[in-house]
Amino acid sequence: GDKSEHTVLASHLSSLSKMPVAVPNYRLSPRQPPPPDSGIATLRHPTHTQDIVLALETIKVSQQTISVADTSRLFLVGHSCGAHMIASLVLDPPGGEGTQLDPPLSLDVYQSIKGLVAAEGIYDLMLLLKTFPDYRDFVEGAFPTTGSLEEYSVSRYLCRSGTAISWLLIQSPGDTLIDTPQAEAMYQHLRLEYERNGWDTNLIRRDFESVKGDHDELLSTLDFAKLVVSIL
Repeated sequence: GDKSEHTVLASHLSSLSKMPVAVPNYRLSPRQPPPPDSGIATLRHPTHTQDIVLALETIKVSQQTISVADTSRLFLVGHSCGAHMIASLVLDPPGGEGTQLDPPLSLDVYQSIKGLVAAEGIYDLMLLLKTFPDYRDFVEGAFPTTGSLEEYSVSRYLCRSGTAISWLLIQSPGDTLIDTPQAEAMYQHLRLEYERNGWDTNLIRRDFESVKGDHDELLSTLDFAKLVVSIL
């Protein structure tokens, strides 16, 4: 939905962290793609993520931002589809698979990202459809029709070389829309990737118990905000 719905969360995060908080919007894919002869372009991955790339690049260089924030230290928070999006910003699909960002996130912005919080996220698309087959229409509407959906599962993406980023994966046991196996699959994958790179696996944290509530309602709770700022 529209990110104006997250004003309570943004206020909580700013108050707790004493840091500026930006809540960028991005274009949405329709639940049902328009007919091929409609002349209406269908928004598919990675268009949504490209919008976030533009937002981050703007935040990084904006004098308005620089005057109130240290843009050399960025922390990203993504919820639901947003968790998939921020993961695809900092991870790369295996060679020849998926869809590369064009233009990609600049090295300057990438190196400024110190931590990611991914909450109630979608990471493994095939597992998602196995568990929730009714989601097929919106998943197929949001991703390219060429190739397998597995190619767009960030639970298969690879870490970039360079400095390791801190991760916090959050999942509520009360979420009825996305289940814990999604977060667990991503957690295990990230640990393997950090081991492969010789990085500290303690930078990968998970919390699947502390926050209560359903998929969207937990975002406005103070407990969720407190858990998010624990990554700082």
